[in-house]
Amino acid sequence: MKGKRGLLFSSLALVIVLVLAGPIQNQERRFKSPGERIYYTGIGGNGYSIPFYEGPMWLSMHGGGCVSCHGVHGRGGMPVMMGTAMPTDIRYKALTGKKKHVHEGEEKEHHYTDALIKRAITQGLEADGEVMDRTMPRWQMSDADLNATIEYLKTLE
Repeated sequence: MKGKRGLLFSSLALVIVLVLAGPIQNQERRFKSPGERIYYTGIGGNGYSIPFYEGPMWLSMHGGGCVSCHGVHGRGGMPVMMGTAMPTDIRYKALTGKKKHVHEGEEKEHHYTDALIKRAITQGLEADGEVMDRTMPRWQMSDADLNATIEYLKTLE
């Protein structure tokens, strides 16, 4: 009799936990734009995770978006776990303004256009064509998702 009561109690406790936890797990954050959703989750306009190659190993295991490395405000500056490069400031005004860049001891100025931002996201190339570190994922985004992402970068202050 005691065994049946214990099993019944355990089953009832499990049902209560599932009922209470269900709504919490199923609540989806409301994003203001498709670009914001991509930035935070890596989920594209089709509702699926955007495929990529390169990038940190944990990203392919746990998912995520730009915010995972560049932060909520897009300023970067925090080391990525098991990464070899410091994420940069990807706010639109930082990317499209003149930026000093040191490569092999030589200081250069360069800035991104929308086309160069898209190339950086999909091919991992700096504005001057230099290859980015492998910790930057090469996202395989649709044009609509790329445009939405750039529009969201414009909102970051």
